[in-house]
Amino acid sequence: MRALRRFMLLPIVLSCYGCASSLSSPMRHAYHTANKIAHQHFDPNTRIHVNNTTALLLPAFEDIYHLGQQDRAKGLSQQEAQQNVNRFDDPQLLPDSNMTLSFFTHQYSVENPQETRRLYIDGLRKTYWDGFNGR
Repeated sequence: MRALRRFMLLPIVLSCYGCASSLSSPMRHAYHTANKIAHQHFDPNTRIHVNNTTALLLPAFEDIYHLGQQDRAKGLSQQEAQQNVNRFDDPQLLPDSNMTLSFFTHQYSVENPQETRRLYIDGLRKTYWDGFNGR
């Protein structure tokens, strides 16, 4: 009986793994970033809709992924690519004051803009490296 349960569970686990691995790198990183941002949101009266946030983040993540691919095609070295990645830390790229949450028709400032910015930049870095390394 136990062997039968394990045998029945195996196709379910394998099918879930197949679905998770079919996401593109920008989509995967945008989704993980949206989840991390949602988990740091502490207001019990509202919640961040992860799918909508992913959809909003995805164009930027796709652009960074293609930038990584273009840099690889140009023949940039790892050090030159690292210099490009270090530019993501520029505070003018994503000022803390521009970080807002939308709730219906109202805009609210983010609770912890430095941490949200760090999560966003970290996701962009990983996406860039995936594009650069061809993942």
